[in-house]
Amino acid sequence: MMNKLVLIHQSFSIFKKVLAVLYFIGFSLHFLDVMNLRLSFSDMDLIWKSWILFLLIFDLLASIGLFLKKLWGELFFITVAVVQLIAYIGFSSFFGEQGFLVYFHITCLSIYTALKIFDSRKQPSLEVVAPENY
Repeated sequence: MMNKLVLIHQSFSIFKKVLAVLYFIGFSLHFLDVMNLRLSFSDMDLIWKSWILFLLIFDLLASIGLFLKKLWGELFFITVAVVQLIAYIGFSSFFGEQGFLVYFHITCLSIYTALKIFDSRKQPSLEVVAPENY
């Protein structure tokens, strides 16, 4: 049982590091947008500019927090994922078809939730017993 708990904990830590890298890539793409190197940010309307800036900041904060193993990083990750799901599913007529990002965020949130549940199980305490005559 202990080996499974350790494996789950290590898997959760690795998963959060992978998320940190992926969200840093997201930040990098939005940075390129703001610099007009990927999308024409200067020609966008205020709503699109605000959306890009929101994602730029929150992707960076999620990435840093996840990498540093901070709870606030997990909260930023959840916030960004849920907000994008609401935007891309609920307002697809405005944001266009974003099927890849919808599946990406659903998958990441599902894996995160499962690992979080299993990782938060009470781990048996390890009692340190001093050997006799030591």
